[in-house]
Amino acid sequence: MSDLFSISTSALFATSRALNTTSHNVANVNTPGYSRQMVELATKPSILMQGQYAGSGVNVAQIRRNYDDFLTTNLREITGRQSHTETLYNMASKVDNLLADPMAGLSPAVDDFFSSSQEVADDPTSIAARQNMLSNAETLVKRFNIQATRLDELDQYVNSQIETHVNEINNLASTVAKFNNDITVGTARGINTHALPNDLMDSRDEAVRQMAEKIGVNVLKQEDGTFNVFIANGQTLVTGTQTRFLRVQNNPYDQRQKEIALGPSVNITNEQNSTASKEALSSQKNSGTIISGQVTGGILGGLLQFRREVLGPAQNGLGRVATGITVEINKQHQLGMDLNNILGGELFDIGTPEVFPNTNNESDLQVTAEISDISALTTSDYQLTVMGTTGAGTSYNITKLSDGTTTTLNRSHRINDDGSVSLTLDPPVDGVTLILSSEFGSSGKQGDSFLIRPTRTAANKISLSINDPSRIAAATPIRASVAPGNIGSGKLRVDQVIDTTNSAFSSTGKLTPPILIRFDDPSITGGGLSYSMYDNTDPNYPVLLEDNTDPVHPVPLQGIPYDPARESSVFPKLSIDYGYRVTLSGTPKPGDSFTIDYNIGGKGDNRNMLTLTDLQSKQLLIGGTATFQGAYGQTVADVGVATRRANVNNDAEESLLYQAQKAQQEVAGVNLDEEAANLLKYQETYQAAAQLIATADTLFKTILGVSGR
Repeated sequence: MSDLFSISTSALFATSRALNTTSHNVANVNTPGYSRQMVELATKPSILMQGQYAGSGVNVAQIRRNYDDFLTTNLREITGRQSHTETLYNMASKVDNLLADPMAGLSPAVDDFFSSSQEVADDPTSIAARQNMLSNAETLVKRFNIQATRLDELDQYVNSQIETHVNEINNLASTVAKFNNDITVGTARGINTHALPNDLMDSRDEAVRQMAEKIGVNVLKQEDGTFNVFIANGQTLVTGTQTRFLRVQNNPYDQRQKEIALGPSVNITNEQNSTASKEALSSQKNSGTIISGQVTGGILGGLLQFRREVLGPAQNGLGRVATGITVEINKQHQLGMDLNNILGGELFDIGTPEVFPNTNNESDLQVTAEISDISALTTSDYQLTVMGTTGAGTSYNITKLSDGTTTTLNRSHRINDDGSVSLTLDPPVDGVTLILSSEFGSSGKQGDSFLIRPTRTAANKISLSINDPSRIAAATPIRASVAPGNIGSGKLRVDQVIDTTNSAFSSTGKLTPPILIRFDDPSITGGGLSYSMYDNTDPNYPVLLEDNTDPVHPVPLQGIPYDPARESSVFPKLSIDYGYRVTLSGTPKPGDSFTIDYNIGGKGDNRNMLTLTDLQSKQLLIGGTATFQGAYGQTVADVGVATRRANVNNDAEESLLYQAQKAQQEVAGVNLDEEAANLLKYQETYQAAAQLIATADTLFKTILGVSGR
């Protein structure tokens, strides 16, 4: 009877365990990361009785979870990639929608500004037209400012998301380390060598999967069952019960930009409360090893790639257009004259390019930057590094961060327009000249570095410099006149003004000197048509400025030869260049004269405004291949391509993720129909086992009754 009781009881216990496991599966059907568990039964060892082996019942060999390491690892890796591409696509779409919006984009504002400048050219004396031009200039400035502000908001959003996800990763890393400890302890306590803490292992897998959503991870399983988790191309995050906390710290150059750094290890078995962990996390805030450039997966990888490859270039591209418009329009506006007969000033202002010294620099060397060639500007940032002192002096390397191209620069001296001397680095790189300064004459210490952002904040800083419509310089400040008594057909035409900082121009509305051009008497100059130029400050006593006389071997006055068959540029001739260009044409007669003077009273003159308006159609940016709007369109196109590429990649990763989830769930997922069938099967088995016990009890009582008689 004891054998029957033992067999029946083992069946009852085994079936009870199977019922409990099935119920556990049903209860966790919606639990993320849960793997279906199965009770594996094994026959108890047979007993040799009277020369025969008799069965002794059933044992629960193990409770096994339906788990496939390959499928789980594949799902984790694809999860990290899909989170990365989804984040990149979602963020890039925001920039794409902003820049490409036909109403909020830049092109309409540029069109309106140049249309209003054409209206001023059509009627330069109209205050209404001038006011409209200023209004459209202000609208253009605000459009730049608004777009730049929106892009800055995305930059700040990236910073906040980095902080949020770093905190969540730290919590998950602590959780994985804690599970490592609990799984090791739980496995060691198991009487059966096959006994494993399945639920803890599922929870750890889910924690690692959630971590993979946020940052790309690699997992290495150890012999003791613990997980070592690696991030950022091999950096250790979790080793057994040790975890290294990620930190968010300021970029060593630009303090507004947040970076991800790796801090020291913390043992979770010694850090039993979150307060200690937070203290470890916050201590020595900016001393961690920055790993932002190595993070390539998960949400963080997508955020960092977005900032590096989409947002930064978009900000720089927008700034390049703002810089180009400001530099070229200011240059042309300063060559003109306003309604008050005053030379034009700057119409826009954008400040200077950003240069950030590394916080670890050891010298007092300072670097500033100025735009020297807008056509060479790119959408990249640059890093300048002091390389050390050689026989030729200190050398410097500048690296284009978008492609890693490095150029060696050397110091040189530049004489500025005001006569001062600047210490510069040559050659200029991509349209940017770098100027060095130091209070103590330092040329920098080897390893010192600087981050240069030539155009990053130009769209933020651009502003309107004038608000008085009469200050718009529509006229050209010089005019050429033909003397009333001329008898020939000669003409003098002002082609362009190229430099009003020249000493010939003054802020008082005068030309110094005014010029008289007089055609010479052939009998004096030796024949042929020629002319001489005079300082006409006193028209009664013109002073000879230049002729063709040889200063070494003087001969009688020889005028500057003139060929009536072709036009002739008056300046520059020999040693004279007053910053403007005039052209002689036609057939003058000896004695004919022409004057060049300041354009006093030239309110109806529109020549400078016509030239300024023509800037819209000139290809001044991207190596002389793009107009202002073309360069903006290139930025929009670059963002659009990046967004489209991220969308295609995300669609592919979503498909792969669906397949990976399906494959993993086919193995590990709970099937309610199957569990319902198991419940019925185990219920019947349980009832049969209970009936066996009842039968054994009846038989036992019968035997006792017989033996008692």
